[in-house]
Amino acid sequence: MARKNNNYNDRYKKSACKLTVKDGKPTLSGWNASKSRGLISFVATPRNAVGKRKTKSKRFENWAVKVTVPSLPQPMWLNGLYDLQKKRLLMPDLYGGMLANPSTPVGETRSGKKVSGYFGKMYRS
Repeated sequence: MARKNNNYNDRYKKSACKLTVKDGKPTLSGWNASKSRGLISFVATPRNAVGKRKTKSKRFENWAVKVTVPSLPQPMWLNGLYDLQKKRLLMPDLYGGMLANPSTPVGETRSGKKVSGYFGKMYRS
């Protein structure tokens, strides 16, 4: 088991994402498995035409996100904001806000595969 927890549903990871660099260009990919939406997967890369946008507290890059959802016949394209300080991708238009964070701890799926990262609902504290 990946995590020691009394809740049966939390024993296994239901999402993952990772950041890779291909041809000098960063690529973020991930998946999320849920009962209501099925298996959602995404691939995100920085946009070339739109540069960096700097705000008072954070610095973001505009990324293009290709999302594949089983209930849709074609993949959908969304805008994402990549936080350069926290190294995570925010997708506010996807199911009320989703977040991809490749730097979360390693866990285990039901099949026993070790995966890291988080792709799921964006919770604000």
